[in-house]
Amino acid sequence: MREKIKNSIKRSPVLYNTLKRVRAAYNKQENNYSKGSKDGRAEKVKKEQDLYLLSSIKIENIAVSSNSESLKMQCLDVLIKFRNYKSACRVAKLFDFEKLSLSKKNLVVKALLCSDEGVLADSYLMSMVKDQIKPARLGDFNKTLACIDISGLSENEKLEAIEKLKFLLEDPQADIPDDEKEAINELLSWSQFSILSSARVIDPLDYFGGDYFDTNKANKVKYVPSLFDFGHNAIAENIIDHVTKKHGLFSVEAYALNLNYRVEWLQNLDVSLDDVPTNFLATKVALKNSFSAINKWKICEEIYRESLRMHIDFYYKSDWLKKDQLLYLLTEVDELEKAYGLIDSVVTPDMALAPKAIRGYFYLERGDYNSSRDCFLKVLRENPTEAISTTGLRFALPRTGEHMLSLVKIRQAIGYGSKSKGRAGLQNVGGDLTISLLMNGDYINGLYSKRNAPHWVALKKHYSEKFLNYQPLPSDLKDKKIFVIGDEGVGDELRTAQFYNILSTMCDKVVVSCDPRLINLFTHSFEKIKFMPVTRYRKGVREKTDNREKRMFGFDKKVADYLDEKCHAEIESSTCITFGQNLFFNKFIGSLKPEINKGYLKPTYRRQLPRKDKLRVGILWRSHYFIRWRKFMYLKAEDFAPLTKLNGVELWSIQHAINDDEKEFCQNNSINLIEDIDMFNDFEGLASYLVNFDLLIGVSSAPIELGAALGVPVWMLGFSPENYYLRTASGTCEKDQLTMNSTVVAPEWIDFSASRDECCALVFEEVLRRLDSYLK
Repeated sequence: MREKIKNSIKRSPVLYNTLKRVRAAYNKQENNYSKGSKDGRAEKVKKEQDLYLLSSIKIENIAVSSNSESLKMQCLDVLIKFRNYKSACRVAKLFDFEKLSLSKKNLVVKALLCSDEGVLADSYLMSMVKDQIKPARLGDFNKTLACIDISGLSENEKLEAIEKLKFLLEDPQADIPDDEKEAINELLSWSQFSILSSARVIDPLDYFGGDYFDTNKANKVKYVPSLFDFGHNAIAENIIDHVTKKHGLFSVEAYALNLNYRVEWLQNLDVSLDDVPTNFLATKVALKNSFSAINKWKICEEIYRESLRMHIDFYYKSDWLKKDQLLYLLTEVDELEKAYGLIDSVVTPDMALAPKAIRGYFYLERGDYNSSRDCFLKVLRENPTEAISTTGLRFALPRTGEHMLSLVKIRQAIGYGSKSKGRAGLQNVGGDLTISLLMNGDYINGLYSKRNAPHWVALKKHYSEKFLNYQPLPSDLKDKKIFVIGDEGVGDELRTAQFYNILSTMCDKVVVSCDPRLINLFTHSFEKIKFMPVTRYRKGVREKTDNREKRMFGFDKKVADYLDEKCHAEIESSTCITFGQNLFFNKFIGSLKPEINKGYLKPTYRRQLPRKDKLRVGILWRSHYFIRWRKFMYLKAEDFAPLTKLNGVELWSIQHAINDDEKEFCQNNSINLIEDIDMFNDFEGLASYLVNFDLLIGVSSAPIELGAALGVPVWMLGFSPENYYLRTASGTCEKDQLTMNSTVVAPEWIDFSASRDECCALVFEEVLRRLDSYLK
């Protein structure tokens, strides 16, 4: 590795000379420090870019040893820009806060809040408000409001701070231009609304009045999601139209809005890549939003490819701060392979966190789990909110042989930075506690830890005791009505249906919302239950907004995504309201006991397949939702190759959203394909096939869950910690604790610190052994 680094430096003369110069300067500084020089000579490092190549520890030393306040602030600024928040926090505490200007106070407070000194940051913010801070420009207001927003101040304290800012805005001595004053007023109003709506449900029209959203007066882009959530579609559409006309279709302001809220807009446009401005292609919005729609329209794919090319080209011309930012952008669009290619041939500065996170991912992919864990930990100790490392650590830790709860101990030490208001200790901000408890087999506490989800909290506040938020069902439900919200994905709904028969015996009336694709199957299977089909809304896949059904507004956005207005009357007339995941909570606390090893769905019709004297087995290797992290929980079609050699088995692919390569593998290996139905949307047709199968083998996804619900025996393959521990009460049993009629297959001695291929091989050896017994 050391030789590789030396060679990489030699291949880059500019980097080599810069490193040599900065290293010499720093060594000279350290010599001066050791001689007791008063000024420390740290001022030798004058250029900010010289600091980019130093480690965070060396920058801290420069700040500590320097008598120059400006150099100290420069060190703090660089550490924050590179998101080295823990180091920045230590530097921030070197300053006499009261003597700083407002812009510098904002910098100090941000460093404290993004690390683990939130209490100190809050006291500083309170002193800023008490002293009547006097920001003079929009940028100062924006940064102060950003700090207030992520702080631990109470709602009243935050609102009081904003009111003082509004008062100061009118101070003649502030000398703020009128056009900028209008923008600041908009910003303050938005901050006020955002703070209030985070704690309660607020209709923006009730709060501001309809005239506030007159697009002839000002742009109200930030309110578009909330306006849609409360059913004010026409107003939201007018805002989007106004932005599009003012800034142009292919602008940062308009592109994301149209793509997210008017998904059919491109179908009516005759545009090509030549019509897209070059300056737009170079933006983050062009890359990220086109990536989300890359499979929908050709123009989005073209924009994405050209934008990606431009960003990578820009990477080579950038300093390391911009490089670090660009690398993170590539990870957000699932271009980790390209990102790794950019950093693989050069020495990256120690302060740059993106290269560490990217290397952590590739160590994980290559089976070097200890190196992966160390990379992710180095990043999170500096920036506890970093997304790739947060997710990556969850995958790396159980593969290093550590206990399922080791993640909890790590988070207790480093906290969650700005997501936990700068407080250290474990808070279930990113689901770490939930995941750790569930994989440790503690289903009760794991599920209970999810009760603070904003959408459930919103319903609890409104319906009080009527809404059961991870709570026991009432002991007496006779002559009562219960409404069950179908939550999570369609596979989760199929799993949750195991409780519907028992609910119908406990209650006089049961009403359940469900995915429209399941309505016929559910109605046919549970004659006593009323099912209400509700189209789910997800970002980027909305129906055309002016034609969509009115949602159940007045709660959290996710409630509106789950329910439409026709559910409202049924919910209001119910004795109690709950949701699918709470039914599982009731199962684990003993309140619900569904029938064991029995199918609970009935196919609406049965397809007659020609019967061969073989065991008919369906196989499935992944979900349709395929992102980088999920591949650690998914198989490949090729992994099933050992099963194709068995004489007594007739294999069928039940893989939905199958691609051409997977289809070719199946055809070349005599694996039957189901090609006359849409397996993603036609669950009745799929059910008519599945009831003819003797066994299903694979991973959890809708076709497997549907088969299990129909009573077909299922073997879930426990080749990864996620697939194994989550469903086996942390390895204490092989009966699937979530899916009915399912067994988790893996040898007792499986060691997840081994490579992915080795674990898969062991699991398929066990499958072959069991199939051999099955055939006999």
